[in-house]
Amino acid sequence: MFTRSCSAVIVLAVVALGPACAQRTVATAPQQPVQPLDPLTPEERRLAEKLARADPRARELLGEQATLASLEFVSMKAGDKDDAVRHADLLFARPDAESGARVIVRLGASPAVVEITRVDRRSVPLVDAEIQQAWKIALADADYTRRLAREPSKLTVEALRLYTEDRSDPCFSGRCLYVMVREGAYYLSGASVVVDLASKRVLPERSPK
Repeated sequence: MFTRSCSAVIVLAVVALGPACAQRTVATAPQQPVQPLDPLTPEERRLAEKLARADPRARELLGEQATLASLEFVSMKAGDKDDAVRHADLLFARPDAESGARVIVRLGASPAVVEITRVDRRSVPLVDAEIQQAWKIALADADYTRRLAREPSKLTVEALRLYTEDRSDPCFSGRCLYVMVREGAYYLSGASVVVDLASKRVLPERSPK
């Protein structure tokens, strides 16, 4: 009797401790504060883009079609303070204009847009969203899809920016992409196409034969 009672007590003690131990196991450690030189957090990146797009001065430069080309961390001094403050450096592309925009956003306790600069469109890098937009424009062109003659979902696209010094060329003032199409590991011959994001159209006269 004594042996069985002790066993019962021991078993009950183990069962009672089980949930408490499990709770301690799944409990997450408190989030560490962001250090001055840490990379931007996802929350900081979202806040920086939101503030940039909402600023009246920036909206005039960005318009409705601007895409975010890059978002980088910058450590800068704020005012007369010696301590560096976390900032975000955003670069926007605008396909319907000859320029993009650079926006500096101060983060921390009092986030705000502190600098807005117009930049030459050639200084704005190509982003994946623009490649996908160009591909969508190409697939909406009946002549191109007839020439392509393949299922688009099985294809991969890449692109390069096109520049020209010819002022009569649509690509002088537009934002033209030379879109290359790949099926598996191989590029498709005759499937490349030039798309102007500014006018949202395929430029057949510029497409390779």
